[in-house]
Amino acid sequence: RVEDEHRGVVYATYSLGHVIAFDESHAEIDRENRLHVLHCSAPRAWSYAIIGLNGQLLSHSTLLETKSRPHFKRTADGEVAVIGGMTEVAAAQAVRNAAPKLSTRPNEKPRGD
Repeated sequence: RVEDEHRGVVYATYSLGHVIAFDESHAEIDRENRLHVLHCSAPRAWSYAIIGLNGQLLSHSTLLETKSRPHFKRTADGEVAVIGGMTEVAAAQAVRNAAPKLSTRPNEKPRGD
């Protein structure tokens, strides 16, 4: 919910998806006053949303935990970056592009004619 607590005004309310009580939600505001929200939505899955100054939902994506849990890091120029994890799209592409394992090769020996 985007609100001004001092004035008692609610600008917008959005569903950011499922939340599990595994970890606290994380929120950061970037140099353009956009709100970045990162929360755990399922085991090893995180939802990432960017909300504009006027309360509109600018983007929403899902990140999957890899070797590290996704988290925010502020860059030198004031931007908010997500470090760790992998987007669902990138994870699906990695699975499609993965080279076959040695254990999956056929058992047949080539025939010499």
